[in-house]
Amino acid sequence: MSDAMNYTPLMVQIEALPPLPESVIKLEQLFAQGDPAPEKVITVIEEDPALTVNILSQANSAYYSFQREIVSIQQAYMLLGPARIRTMALDFARNRVFDIDLSPYHLTTSDFAELCRLQSELAFHWIMGVDMLRAKYLIPLAFLMETGKILIAREIIHQERVDAFQKDLKEFPSIAEVETLYVSMSTAQVNALIFKRWQLGETFTQCMQYLESEETPPQEIVFDIQALRVIQSAANIKDILSNRSCQNALTLAKRYGFDTEKLRGSLERVKKRKEAIKN
Repeated sequence: MSDAMNYTPLMVQIEALPPLPESVIKLEQLFAQGDPAPEKVITVIEEDPALTVNILSQANSAYYSFQREIVSIQQAYMLLGPARIRTMALDFARNRVFDIDLSPYHLTTSDFAELCRLQSELAFHWIMGVDMLRAKYLIPLAFLMETGKILIAREIIHQERVDAFQKDLKEFPSIAEVETLYVSMSTAQVNALIFKRWQLGETFTQCMQYLESEETPPQEIVFDIQALRVIQSAANIKDILSNRSCQNALTLAKRYGFDTEKLRGSLERVKKRKEAIKN
């Protein structure tokens, strides 16, 4: 990143971001060590009443449709697993840190929340069947990979260029190209800086640095970046799990050498859940 970029308004916003809630910092420290003991994760969550209520609320949402009410964090942990619980905690943190207005992208807050959840759930159903170890961090990473749009949208509103931005989003095939045109950074580049500030781990930051880049990434994260690109191809702000976007994702996955039948099954499963909730 050039020195000039360090002085962009977005960089100032990122430097001014408050830290994650203390409970989420503790959780991230546990996950950074590998596979934390369930009781340690549960204890940290239960020490924060607001986080506890938030996770139980998410666990009891229509999306998961459990037959019985989830009444404890232990119960939620056992049913949802550590990756989803971590994702829910990061969702809680992001909503605490940001005042979310995605209107420049023609997204409501609920639209944005649904997109992030669908990207994460696709990672859950697909990657868990491909590489369980990678899935543990790709599930929350997929959930967070549109976060930078929150700050970009804020800057577009501040510039009073919403109409022009929306017009270009329709006309340009690349969302990242439009973002860079207006604020000198793309969502992934903003994410890399946010994740670094929040100390979410080198993998989170590196994946965002290379997600939209033509540079060859380090070998150890090639799988991660390719998987995230496939997920984003299937579900993005312009096209969320349509027949066309799912086919684009399958075509890209085939090019990368993934098992497209596993992906196809995961896409159908997430699409059915999405439709079931709407109906």
